[in-house]
Order: sequence, then C-alpha cells, then structure tokens
Amino acid sequence: MYLVITGICFGQGVLKVITNKSNYSYGDSIEVKVTLTNNTNAPFTIIGSSSCVAMIKINDVRFQTMCTADQHEFNFSVGMSMTWIWKLDPKELGIPDKEGQQKIVGLVYPQKDSIYINAPKYRGGIVAVGIRDSIPESLYKSLRDSISATVISRWGSPLVVEYWRITNHSIDSLVDKYSKDYRLRWIEAKRPLQFTKQIVTSIDNSRELPSDYSLLQNYPNPFNPVTKIKYELPKSSFVKMVIYDNLGRAIKILVNEFQNVGSYELNLDASNFSSGVYYYRIQADKYSATKKLVLLK
Repeated sequence: MYLVITGICFGQGVLKVITNKSNYSYGDSIEVKVTLTNNTNAPFTIIGSSSCVAMIKINDVRFQTMCTADQHEFNFSVGMSMTWIWKLDPKELGIPDKEGQQKIVGLVYPQKDSIYINAPKYRGGIVAVGIRDSIPESLYKSLRDSISATVISRWGSPLVVEYWRITNHSIDSLVDKYSKDYRLRWIEAKRPLQFTKQIVTSIDNSRELPSDYSLLQNYPNPFNPVTKIKYELPKSSFVKMVIYDNLGRAIKILVNEFQNVGSYELNLDASNFSSGVYYYRIQADKYSATKKLVLLK
C-alpha cells in the first residue's frame, strides 16, 4: 500500500487503533478499529494496494489480508475520518496465540498506532496441510484423531491439500511440532483477515459504506416518466445495468463501467418508452439481481 498526499507534507494526519475492551475471557471475539483522520488544512488520498488499505497484526501473527481495496482511492477532505473495523473470531483464527498481554498494531502506511489487551491463549483454529499420497489414510486418521482435528475441506490431485479445524490445541504449536512430520508435505496456520466494515465520518456528514451488494426497488413504481433506481457496492466492481422489455429484449444500458465502493442512484427517464412492464438487471462481480418496473402513461 502507499500514500499519495496532495498539498501537505507526507505522512500527515492522525492514526488511532482501539479495541472494544481491554480484558478478554477465553473465546471472546475481539473488535479492532483503526481510524485515520485528516486533521490538516488540506486534502489527501490513500490508494489501496493488492494487500490492504489498512491492516492490523497481533503479536506478530501473520494474517492473510483480503481487504478488497485494490486500487480504490480513499479521499480525505479536511476534517474527515475513516474507520476500518475487524471482528476477530478466535475459533477461526486461533488467536490470541499466547497468554497474557497482547499488542495489537494498526497500520495505514506510513503511520502506526498500537494498543495492549489482556487475553488467554486460544486453543483452536484452522490449519492447512499438504498430504503425501504415499502415506496410507489410516495414518492420517490417526494423526487427525490425536490432535482433535476435523477435515472441513479437501481438494487437489495428486497433490492433495486439506483444511483441518482444531479444537484442543494451539495451531501455532501444532505447526511447530509437525512442520517436519514425514506424513505431511507442509502445514501452516490459516488466518485470512478481512475487515468487516468501513465507516466514513466528516465534519458535514456521516455515512456507512455498504457491506453487501444490493439492488433496490425503483421509486416511484408505477411511474411516469421518471423514476429513481438505487444500488449498493461493497467493493469496487465492474457494473452493468440493463433495461429489458417484457419479451426479454435489452432496450437500454444504464451502466456499463467500473465503479468504486458506495451507494448509487440513477434517474431513469422513460419518455421514449411505451406504457408497460419492464425489468432492470444489475451484474457486479458475481452478484446479479433483477427488479420489475411499471410505466403508466
């Protein structure tokens, strides 16, 4: 990731990381918020990389970041803040990975901030293992049983990979113990990390960015001859929206371009359409949806 600053010194702004509480019991989920505020007198822009626009780490635990921010620009006007929120599930991530005090670091390059929490080591999580095809299945079953592991996915041939859910062991300890086991090609702890929400706050307004794709019903409906169509994108996507007649023929393309994350509103002027039933369909990434609209003249 990298930072593009317009009109001010490189690295300006204030970064703050906080958690929802400072002391956790075994199995508690941990909510982490990283906020960047433009407290300067000029705007700046952050451009997301293929890794993430903001990230966290706990005691040097390696996360596989999947923040869907690639090449998306976050423009900070004067006084504006953006908060990224993670909710960390210890059952999936196997964290915290040691007893006692944990240091959580938030990063929006080139700025860092950190906070300390207290929590017990979590015994569980998910590991990925490379299976040797020369080893009998009975030996794998014996290994899985000895560490209370359950196979949750399996793929590949002849190089097979399995994901195991662990319930009674630290996944980091297992990786250390079995990294050179003759039955495995490799083993690693899996910690895919994706922030669950982005919140934008400015001195003029506050809005929450969408968490899911959605296509809303046009309003008004029925209409004559103008109506509004709203839709939401949780990540930057190529969007195509087309109007179809009652026979399924495409009669008007409303959108056919790459768009950034956010909420959108279109004004459809159907002055040249005949009265009747029409459909509008959106396709964005793997999402698609269709709604019916009625024109009454």
